[in-house]
Order: sequence, then C-alpha cells, then structure tokens
Amino acid sequence: MGTQLDSGSMKVRKKGARGKVSSRAHGDDASVGGGDLNPVMVYLQRIGDVQLLNRLGEQRISQQIEEGTIQVFEALLGMRFGRDELLGASQRLLDDVTYRCQIMDTDDDVEFEDTGALKELEKFHQQLTQARETWERLSGGSFAPQGLDEDAETELRHAQRALFRLFKEFGFGYRVFVKVLSTVRQAAADVKRSQRQLARFGTMVGATPATLVEAYKRGGSAWPSMTESLKRRVEVAAGNIDRVERQMGTDIATFIDRAARLEQGHLRAEQGRAVMILANLRLVVSIAKRYMNRSL
Repeated sequence: MGTQLDSGSMKVRKKGARGKVSSRAHGDDASVGGGDLNPVMVYLQRIGDVQLLNRLGEQRISQQIEEGTIQVFEALLGMRFGRDELLGASQRLLDDVTYRCQIMDTDDDVEFEDTGALKELEKFHQQLTQARETWERLSGGSFAPQGLDEDAETELRHAQRALFRLFKEFGFGYRVFVKVLSTVRQAAADVKRSQRQLARFGTMVGATPATLVEAYKRGGSAWPSMTESLKRRVEVAAGNIDRVERQMGTDIATFIDRAARLEQGHLRAEQGRAVMILANLRLVVSIAKRYMNRSL
C-alpha cells in the first residue's frame, strides 16, 4: 500500500561527513542550551517526513481499519463468552444498573435516566434484538454452521455485518465491544503465560502441559511426582487455564485459535489507525507551516 509507513519512515535526522547531525537539526530554531536538540522541532521534522494521504489512500486505510475490526468482532462471536456478552448486552444494560454504570463509566444512574441516553439505549436494544434473531435463525446459533450453500453463506455474512454495525454506530455497543475485547485479550495473555510456565514445569517432571491441566481438573489425583512447592505453582498455572476455559465456554485449543484471529484483526486495525493519525498530524503541520513560513 502506497501510504503505509515503515518503521524507518520517521527517521529524518541526517548525518554529515563526520557523523554529526546536519545543520538542519542544529539551526538556531532547533537547538537550545549549547546545541541540544529541541524535542519539539525534532518531532515536527519527523512528522514532516510522513506522507500525506490522498482520497484513495484514506479510503484504503479506512477499509483496513474496518476489515480488521470486523475480524475482531467475528472472532468474538466465535466463542461463547463473546456471543453472550455482545448479543445479550442491550438487555443487560437495561436491567443491570451496576453493569450500565460500568459501561458508561459513571456512578450516577439518575443522570443517565434524565437524559436522552435511555431512549438511545432502547433503540439499540430493539435493533440488536432484531439483528440477533436474524443471525441466530440463519446460523442456528453456531459461529460456523456447516452445509450452507453460497446464498445462505452470503445471507449469514450480511447478518453478521448488521450486528457489527450496531456495535460500531451506537456508543453503548462500542463501549461493550471494547470491554469484551479487553477481557478476551487479557484472558489470552493469561493463557500464554500459564502455558509457558507449565511447559517449563513439565520438563522437570516429564509431563506435557495438557497432562498437568488434566491432572488439575481431576483434583490432583493424577499428579506426577513433584515437590510441594512445584505442585503449588503448577496448580496456579493449570488453574488459570481451567478458569479461562470455563469463562470463555470453549476448549483451550479453540480459544487460542479464536484469540489468534482476534489479535491479527486488532493489529491490522491498529496499524491503520496509526497511519491515519500520523497522516492527520502531517496535514496539521503542513497547514501550520504555511502560516509560519518556515521549512520543516
């Protein structure tokens, strides 16, 4: 993509023949106190090296962000926890004051009911209920139903996009989406850490991580021989994995697969946002440059 930035695109300080920073960075306006670089001017110089986005470039980056976020949303639908949290969000927001305050990041529910927010929530609930019923009818409540023909798959994909748009366009939906995403990413990080620990512990006792987790689920009746200290550490790590399995409502292998797809989409969307932010900053600097009548 012509507008994509690499890690070196922000490096614009130049060196002369003796390896010193060029006079462009050492001018009176770029230095303070005995030749030290002015951080503001260095930052502006780096921003000045960022390419501006034309209309086509903006469309491409916007599409990248959209596609990455959709991938995250669909990965969340692929685990029971994500489905329950997303599709049941509007009803829970209406019924559970504590949950509503958490999502709204406020402890003043009276203020919520005195504004138009309640009407907006009721609208979100109505549309989400309709979109959920359509999606469940087409999918049978399964993330990846089998035996669908091409027309049915297209219809199901449109139903999933309709769900996604609600969580994108409604502030309530977006806040819930971010909260669920954060919870799943934290759970995935916990699993990775616990699996690394179990792999290390397993080498000490000649057991695989899966064997240790299974022994934990059996109440420790099948523990391989180990010290009490090591046993306690294994219990903590295996317990974390067991907790995530129960919380997410899926086996750990499926969860890891969904979490990997989620991270891929999240990374793609975040990279697009970073490019868009830098390009917008570059536009601001470019406009300011005209009024300052100075080169970056």
